[in-house]
Amino acid sequence: MLRFGTTIRKTTAIVLLVVVAHIFGCSIAPVHSTPQTCSLAQAAGAQLNSERIEGCFGSYGVEVLVSEGRQRVTSLYSVENSLRVLRTFAVTEFEPDLNPALSRALTQILSGESIGATLKSEGWAVDKSHRYIGVIAAGAYFVQLARLDSGWLGRPLAIHVYDLRASRAGQTLAFATIAEVHHPNYLSVADLEHIYGTWDEDLGATLSQVSRLMRLNAGN
Repeated sequence: MLRFGTTIRKTTAIVLLVVVAHIFGCSIAPVHSTPQTCSLAQAAGAQLNSERIEGCFGSYGVEVLVSEGRQRVTSLYSVENSLRVLRTFAVTEFEPDLNPALSRALTQILSGESIGATLKSEGWAVDKSHRYIGVIAAGAYFVQLARLDSGWLGRPLAIHVYDLRASRAGQTLAFATIAEVHHPNYLSVADLEHIYGTWDEDLGATLSQVSRLMRLNAGN
């Protein structure tokens, strides 16, 4: 049975959370909220985020905002009135020692294709190991891409961190660790917990310590 490096996975997840917090200019914390506009029936019925967004909003696209080395930042969006509306802000850290069997899929993904849809088209089944579910305060960049009004600045958004694995022909391979921040009309913390269930409580405790240190270093 394939065993993944738990410590490495947790460290990567924490680093991604800190990166997202830096981009958003704020701290993060676990919290419970109520479901939002995209119904749970629509959200839970799709396996891939791309399928879920299209099912909820009628369209789906991916825009690469940053791509450097093993990290990629993307906007997963739908289109409303000919305008792109960010539904998920995703920060991805690809596996450093990626199995060559996934090289072709990675090349397509780095060229701008959707991660889940690309793996599926290559015959891979995707599986997620959930590291963290909580909230992060909305920053100006997110508000702009999500086409929210300025009143959303500083308000809580659902954030989800998970390890993504790909399986095919009896082989299961580590692919990436992903942090996703969701539009308030797409997925809430309650929605994520309903869809995915439990997550890594140990990581949540570690993250709380990291957030406190970030606030201390910022002089808050």
